[in-house]
Amino acid sequence: MATPKGWKTIGNIGGIKWEVKEKQHGRFFLMRPVGTDYDPDDPDYPHTLVELKNGQLTGFQHNSNSRYGMKFGTRDIIMAAMRIVLSG
Repeated sequence: MATPKGWKTIGNIGGIKWEVKEKQHGRFFLMRPVGTDYDPDDPDYPHTLVELKNGQLTGFQHNSNSRYGMKFGTRDIIMAAMRIVLSG
């Protein structure tokens, strides 16, 4: 499956292959499992918002109620965010 335009695959984290939106979403970068469609009205939509300022991780927000979030720990989110920073 090809990565949608505007998204970058960042690899397999927590048993799930993730991609990140190349442009910032407000103060955050939006991450999602590969192959999912963005539906902001779906409370179970699995996504993570990673906040970066001047290349430094300053925060993140994850909808832990999603079926992905239950098995996706905050340490993995930080590691994924750092991969985004390191990959430029």
